[in-house]
Amino acid sequence: MLVSFFLDRDVLPWLPKVLVSGGLLLYRTYTEDNERLGNPRGPRNPEHLLLSQELLEIYRGMKILHYNETVAQKGVAELIAQQTETDPKKMETD
Repeated sequence: MLVSFFLDRDVLPWLPKVLVSGGLLLYRTYTEDNERLGNPRGPRNPEHLLLSQELLEIYRGMKILHYNETVAQKGVAELIAQQTETDPKKMETD
């Protein structure tokens, strides 16, 4: 599953539930640093900007294959995570 420059926090906990075991989640979007750096592109509303390491916290139950936060010129977080739960319906959705 690929999510690119979109953030709806109500949806985040449910994404692993639609992945089969071994499925991949690729997520990339703006962080709160984007506003601080004055990048003219991207959202300004804090509801649409990730907090630092927010994706790592939300997807802690998945196997993290790659994570990076860029804070040069623009603030962007990118994550690649693999579903390891054999029954994704059992994953937490808090």
